Amino acid sequence: MNYGITIRKYNVENGKVTAPTRENLKRQMLTLHKKFKRTDKIITEYTIEKDPCGCGYHVHMKVQHEDSNTLLNRLSKFIGGNGWKEINNLEYPIYECNGKYGKIKVFRIKNNIRFSRYINKIGLSKHLF
Repeated sequence: MNYGITIRKYNVENGKVTAPTRENLKRQMLTLHKKFKRTDKIITEYTIEKDPCGCGYHVHMKVQHEDSNTLLNRLSKFIGGNGWKEINNLEYPIYECNGKYGKIKVFRIKNNIRFSRYINKIGLSKHLF
């Protein structure tokens, strides 16, 4: 199944919260993909965009993964979260997790081509196999 993911990541050092740089987010996305790849088949497409407020960056991802529970568990560990909140949508629910190191929203993609166009609106996305 294909899932759309939005990640807003934070760095926490000595109690101070800062936004990661674009390069730091690229490394974190590669690390996240490698952790999934160790045990699961996964295809990832992602892009990094500047936040509308101009105070940092966020990530849009399209992930092809078979097991939603494994996906949600690994993503919650990635941000230091411990529980998912379900937001009812018309067709598919949206899952949201707030953690110590960020926030994540996960949803099923209804139209792959339209979502790929959406994440490529600013620049080209990166594909990881």
